[in-house]
Amino acid sequence: MEIVKSKLLSKYKNIVHGISTRGDKFESTLQNNLSYSVNDDPEIVSENRKMFYLKLRVKSLEIASLKQIHSSNIISVEKEGEYYNFDALVTSNKNLFLQISIADCVPIIIYDSINNIVAAVHSGWKGTLNEITFKTVKFICQKFNSKPSGLIAFIGPAASVCCYEVDKEVWKNFNLKHSTKINSKSEKRFLDLKKVNRDQLIKSGLLLKNIEISKYCTICNKKFHSYRRDAKNSGRMMALIGMN
Repeated sequence: MEIVKSKLLSKYKNIVHGISTRGDKFESTLQNNLSYSVNDDPEIVSENRKMFYLKLRVKSLEIASLKQIHSSNIISVEKEGEYYNFDALVTSNKNLFLQISIADCVPIIIYDSINNIVAAVHSGWKGTLNEITFKTVKFICQKFNSKPSGLIAFIGPAASVCCYEVDKEVWKNFNLKHSTKINSKSEKRFLDLKKVNRDQLIKSGLLLKNIEISKYCTICNKKFHSYRRDAKNSGRMMALIGMN
């Protein structure tokens, strides 16, 4: 299992982070699936998770995860466990690793290098529309007295503007600078969720030099799980961040 990492975050030795992948063999759409919520053997999922955690050198008992609902709800956590009805996790605790599940939605992981705060954000089009990334930065700053200029963010692999086609009702909710309409005959519309989330980070005060965006599209690059591509047969990846 290849792990995708941020060049910016990798500069900090106390930060553990990574995003899992489906891999390169393409034996199955569920290859390296990390979710128990899809049609996969739970024992295989457990083994896949063990491999992911082993590569990152974390323990499964140190994980805080989410039951995601495509909201803009944010929670600060101090212990491991699964948290319901939220789509962003924040912590100042060391050895507590924040985990979100993805398969096209945008993962954003954030680190306050001054106050030692980390956050993991799950942002699909609904969460993006409701500005969950902007709200998460504001949450961090208000709760921990952080300064946006001290935050570093990685926008991970996700459905990209090359492939992420949306209907007219979704498309018109976003500013036109974030949308690309091509093929005037078919009226296909494509949304750039990574760019919208980047602009939310900038709007909240992050410096452009402190924002890194993955080049990978989960839909057209088959080494990633994609719900849009594989539908009910799709597995799930995990994005994780924490501090030692």
